Amino acid sequence: MNPRVIIAIALSLILAAAVILMVHTSGQKERHEAAGEGPPGTSGGESGKLPDRVMLYYFYGNQSSATGKNIESYTRETVENNFAAELESGKLEGNFINIDRAENEHFIEDFMATYQSVVLVKVRGGFQEEWKKLGRVSELSVDKQEFMAYIKDETESFLAGL
Repeated sequence: MNPRVIIAIALSLILAAAVILMVHTSGQKERHEAAGEGPPGTSGGESGKLPDRVMLYYFYGNQSSATGKNIESYTRETVENNFAAELESGKLEGNFINIDRAENEHFIEDFMATYQSVVLVKVRGGFQEEWKKLGRVSELSVDKQEFMAYIKDETESFLAGL
């Protein structure tokens, strides 16, 4: 094959990949803006800058189960009872999100969100710095005290890094 043809094909592939990346990135931005948010971990606003904070998300769906009700209730109780000052100051933000709603579908990709999952997100300088899906919530949902200690410890760990 002629070297010019090979180079032309390679450049065409690179250009196609760049276009696909631009379209994908633009689509993510539009989804977040449509939901009233900036990139994951931000909420838009002036220049996307927000105070350093930890965002706790509980993700649920339209269908409810006893396990899901426990996880939601225990998470809410843990946050309200242990982090009232952080909630008041904005250092901690609690979000309960129905991922069955179209405007929230991006969370599935952003944080590998599933039904009955809890995710912590650290925001620093207005941008998402790190996130962690708390993998033991279903397992611990049968023991309220262990569950609450787990959520409290993980949240404290994320807050300590601010």
